[in-house]
Amino acid sequence: MMIKALYIHIPFCLAKCKYCDFNSYPLPVFKGRVDEYLGALKKELLMLSKEIPLGGIETIYMGGGTPTILDTGQLLNFMKCLKEIVDFSNVDEITIEANPGTITQEKLLALNNVGFNRISIGVQSLDDNLLKHMGRAHNAEEAVAAVTLARETGWSNINVDLIYGLPNQSNAIWMDTLKKVIDLGPDHISAYGLKIEDNTPWSSDYYNNLLALPEEDSVLEMYETLQAILGDNGYFQYEISNYCKPKKASKHNTVYWHNNYYLGIGSGAASFYNNQRFYNIKNTGQYLDCLSQGLRPIGELLELAQEEQISETMFMNLRLLSGIKIVDFKKRFGISPIDKYYNEIKKLSEMELLDVNEDTIKLTHKGIPLANLVFMEFV
Repeated sequence: MMIKALYIHIPFCLAKCKYCDFNSYPLPVFKGRVDEYLGALKKELLMLSKEIPLGGIETIYMGGGTPTILDTGQLLNFMKCLKEIVDFSNVDEITIEANPGTITQEKLLALNNVGFNRISIGVQSLDDNLLKHMGRAHNAEEAVAAVTLARETGWSNINVDLIYGLPNQSNAIWMDTLKKVIDLGPDHISAYGLKIEDNTPWSSDYYNNLLALPEEDSVLEMYETLQAILGDNGYFQYEISNYCKPKKASKHNTVYWHNNYYLGIGSGAASFYNNQRFYNIKNTGQYLDCLSQGLRPIGELLELAQEEQISETMFMNLRLLSGIKIVDFKKRFGISPIDKYYNEIKKLSEMELLDVNEDTIKLTHKGIPLANLVFMEFV
């Protein structure tokens, strides 16, 4: 099985949001080492290209952090380096993540011209009070302007990231954000329920009962509002948290959900190849030091037995509303998922959480908001 996706991690951002546990740092912390980091990415990719065939890559994703915090010249030079190392003949989706406060007309035009054809803009909310409480570095007006500018500069595949279940967020506030986002006409919307992660400013507030989170029933109502409003406005839900216009599903993330091989470069990036999952050193300074010595920056390597891969493929495939294709699963692992998990599937089917036929196993409408309970059966 060939590697189908390449992820490039840019850990720099404008400011650390209160809910964020991603491997990211405010740019001033590494201001003097950005070019060194970009050089390290190239060095890592060159090292990997000598060990791993890169001819099957279909999608490239530059995430972070905020990649568009880099200046236009840095981004263009890095793309030039990328094209010198990676065979682009099969690549048809190249995504870059952006924060509304870091994109300009010049940058958007240049990125589109050099090959980026999908942009994911971290809007999160269009309520200024919520944005301020989250620690976002933009307001609602700037977010609307960013999405509008992306369309005006020729981007034909725009994703907007949103979060619901925020402190002090009501269903009415959520509904207002959704309607305003739909008016902007993005091609894809990713909407995630807030999860309080450890070692974030909000985790401390949460454990000290200082965070006014909505009740579970209210969060479910927001999810149902999301499904209804997007469905009524031409967006197809193809994954638990993702909605798109026709033919605009994220090809990159679909590689993950199919549990296919992918490669990640940069500090903290993960890869899955040749039945191994490996994670790069998370600390960016240590990552740079490692590559300066000509060493692969692997922090952890795990050998995945077939049992683990079967388990992961079950719950990753089930994230997609198209579900598990039984014939593909059997071709990959030599066993039908129904034979492997007969009791679990029978139980979930009787609970009306799974829909099972001779071709597929997929979540029911009732099962989608209870997906984590379903996944636990296969872990």
